[in-house]
Amino acid sequence: MDRLGLSDDHPAIPVFPDPRAVIADDARRFRRLSDSERWQELFALHAWGNKQAVASGRQNETDRLWEAEENRWRRIQAELFSRHVR
Repeated sequence: MDRLGLSDDHPAIPVFPDPRAVIADDARRFRRLSDSERWQELFALHAWGNKQAVASGRQNETDRLWEAEENRWRRIQAELFSRHVR
């Protein structure tokens, strides 16, 4: 038995990397990509997010939140255009 009370044949408890290091590594990897590869990464991330939203079982709520956010941006844009576009 070790200090945690686990037997010697028990698999080790996973040690997760520091999230800041993971983000820094991802940022370095992203910066090395060409412009088209960056767009591909962004589109893939967007597609993954949509797939997760659909698979969540809360599609109606997700759609409602997305629509509310879209409407918020439309109001912001309309306000900006009314103030600054003549």
